[in-house]
Amino acid sequence: MNGNEKRILTILKHRGASTRKEISAACGISWAAVVKLVNRLESQGMIRCMGESARKTENGKTSLMYDIAEFQPLAIGIDIEYGHTTVTAQNLRQALHYSETRGTPKNPKPEDVIAFLEEEIKKCRKALSKRRLTVEGIGIGIPGMLIPSDQSLFERIAGALSRSCSLPVVADNNTRAYTLYLQKQFGTGGSFAAFIIRKGIGVGITLEGKLFRGYSGQAGELGHLPVDPSGPVCRCGKRGCVEAFFNQRELARSWAGLSGKSFPLTPQEEEERRLTEELFSQAGKDNPEAAALLKQKAAYLVPAVAGLLLSYDIKNIVINGHFGPDGEALIAILTESLSRTLAPRFRYSLSYRPIEDEGFAAGAAMLFQNKYYDYSILEAGEA
Repeated sequence: MNGNEKRILTILKHRGASTRKEISAACGISWAAVVKLVNRLESQGMIRCMGESARKTENGKTSLMYDIAEFQPLAIGIDIEYGHTTVTAQNLRQALHYSETRGTPKNPKPEDVIAFLEEEIKKCRKALSKRRLTVEGIGIGIPGMLIPSDQSLFERIAGALSRSCSLPVVADNNTRAYTLYLQKQFGTGGSFAAFIIRKGIGVGITLEGKLFRGYSGQAGELGHLPVDPSGPVCRCGKRGCVEAFFNQRELARSWAGLSGKSFPLTPQEEEERRLTEELFSQAGKDNPEAAALLKQKAAYLVPAVAGLLLSYDIKNIVINGHFGPDGEALIAILTESLSRTLAPRFRYSLSYRPIEDEGFAAGAAMLFQNKYYDYSILEAGEA
């Protein structure tokens, strides 16, 4: 697929059905070239003609509208979490054509993960084949700490599944997968960073529309920045990392203790979210105990956010979590703390966005589907 074809698919994905004239203007491609490329993409089943536009041209005529096809190319998107795994099949607009959730193997070895995924992929492809649908590739989002001792886990899983499934496979950190999903939601070709706060903290970074992975694929592991050597042991084995102090479970546990509520050793995800949302709600209502607790915990997050800003000077940073409608309370605390930490010349935008759970599987599919796009043609912040 050439660059101009990627530009056309990108514009259609973010703007919806468009005429060839609109595509030409948005992509900066000549009318004659757009006609040829649209015909080619249509013959390949990548886009389809939607009929005549309701909008008339200056001379009173109507033009044909084109949009991304419903069934081609499909990608399998797999989101692996510590407790469960979601397997989906999605088109370029992330419309679902298959979705199943299974329990993730406990304390797995790489071969356990590979065998598990092989079986789930087989089930997905079998279900799709009954509808005469096929997939072009597979994207997999994996927690960085799923198997901490395996530094080449992504490559090993992708290679093994590619051989067994005879399909291209891309595996990466599930934080980066979700960052791709946010990039789609924002429709941005610029630079931004996303802090994903759940059981831990992951940071996804895009620079000029490109996902940044770093030299060895370890970029964005700011949750494992040590901030207090006397703190609790982190999942990475170090003591006092940022995410050991600021994560969904720790916020829920601390609030439960402060408000006199019970907190089981192995709480359910729903209970953690409920307590976390309650903490933010009370902080938003100026409950002094809740506000003080949130400020205390947020202080551990400040070095990670400041370090990112100092390193990359990224304008837009989005904090994502299951904090409920009052999650903005965290932004006010961070902004005030950062004003004392950073030099006055730094200009940035800090915002909160609730996590959309379906975005992890959608982003996983996009790890493979990204080959069809060119985000650099989009303006930063364009919807």
